[in-house]
Amino acid sequence: MSTNSILKHCSGVSEPIKLYLGKSYCLPVLSYALESLQLGPTVIWKLNVYWNSVYRKIFSYKPWESVRDVMKCLGKKNLEFIYYERKLCFYTVCFYLIMTLSDVLCLCMHIQVNI
Repeated sequence: MSTNSILKHCSGVSEPIKLYLGKSYCLPVLSYALESLQLGPTVIWKLNVYWNSVYRKIFSYKPWESVRDVMKCLGKKNLEFIYYERKLCFYTVCFYLIMTLSDVLCLCMHIQVNI
């Protein structure tokens, strides 16, 4: 669901509610499987621009105005931060699974050798 579609149906609704809807419907589309992809800096920058445009539309900012302060005041993260945060979590889980699998394999080999 696009930001324009959400905002079209939210006239008269407060900004926090619009932001909640944007975060609930737009952010998952932008960040789907993001952690499993190896993205270059240009693509990450473009995704961050798209996410910032959600804030611009909700708070009526011009395209050249920064929304960094608004995001900071609201305690929200930009998409670049979300990308690297999710990437770190993904690698952590992968590392844990690899270590667990290697422990199981070592245990199985140890049992086979002793039998």
